[in-house]
Amino acid sequence: MTFSIVEANMTGFMHSPFNSSIIKILNDLSNEKVELFCSEEHLSALNFDKDEVLFSPIKVLNPGVKRIKKFFIEYKQSKEIIKKSKTDFIVFLSCFPNVQFFLTKWLKKYKNKKVIFFTHGEAEGLELSGKWKVWSYPFWISACSKIKQPENLYRIVLGSSIKKHIDKYFKINVFSIEHPIGDCIGLVNNHELNSGFVFGFVGKCTLNKGGDVFIKTAQKCDDFDSIFRIVGENTIKYDSIPENLDVMSNGKMMTHEAYENGIKSLDYCCFPFPSDTYKFTASGALLDAIRFAKPVIYIKNDYFDSVFEFAGDIGFRCETEEDFINTIKSLAENQENGRYKKQSENMKSLQKMFLPENVKNQLECIFNQI
Repeated sequence: MTFSIVEANMTGFMHSPFNSSIIKILNDLSNEKVELFCSEEHLSALNFDKDEVLFSPIKVLNPGVKRIKKFFIEYKQSKEIIKKSKTDFIVFLSCFPNVQFFLTKWLKKYKNKKVIFFTHGEAEGLELSGKWKVWSYPFWISACSKIKQPENLYRIVLGSSIKKHIDKYFKINVFSIEHPIGDCIGLVNNHELNSGFVFGFVGKCTLNKGGDVFIKTAQKCDDFDSIFRIVGENTIKYDSIPENLDVMSNGKMMTHEAYENGIKSLDYCCFPFPSDTYKFTASGALLDAIRFAKPVIYIKNDYFDSVFEFAGDIGFRCETEEDFINTIKSLAENQENGRYKKQSENMKSLQKMFLPENVKNQLECIFNQI
């Protein structure tokens, strides 16, 4: 099998870890060098041997900038690549929904071309209510779901639970793989016997991700030795910072090195996300917790539940915000060191599910089917 790989939507460092992994996997599956179409800025951010691909530079504008111009550039280039490609599969690593919509209609004329869209966070727009402007993700992804899908167009989503939800909107040709993660870290266990646990909110700390619940939890545990840490950009304003709360970055993005060192310093990664989130997209923060083999404490949601279904004891699944707070308060008061060690070992075992070799097998099965 042979592949043309297209990234006409993202540029620079955007999506670079995911794209690097998929390009390496497809190159391994291919009978010859893959064709890669992306910006030179994106190529320089990708992590693989550049000599292993046939690179063709294309112009890519940043998402959110000059939207109309960006649409025409992305759409025109995407059509030209599809028309000229002689490979078995044309794989779009990402694609803005308005481009997806018009390519879907246009592809009916090119039934001999097999086109794959990797579908990411834009799918969240399928269940967002409201009157959306014509340039928004929700407007166009919703429009995509209401037109007939050609049989030569396929979608790949990043998780079985996501496929379950998206199947309600796209009735044919939807497949799922795990989100590949590379450079998995061995057990980094800083926890010392009889010392308090270090609990961390991982990722951008916002109200819609339950950041206020995490801060409230720290306030309720100020009588114990445990430390609470926000590892990511904090956007929540508060009157006073609890003494046991370490905010690593207030209002600005952290450096990659500082972010990774922050995760290494944690005992538990905490995710007080509302239960109705992550129906259509993978959680990068959760994947980082798995990459560093850190046990988790989370409020139940479909994506997290599906990831941990066969993982054994990897932390604590909470039913409600109150349960989340009480679980952490109990751990802060009574450290369970033996159980914590086992949870860490189970997280280390879980990493295998997301390794590129496993994802490669999943993708090979999909391409053999289509």
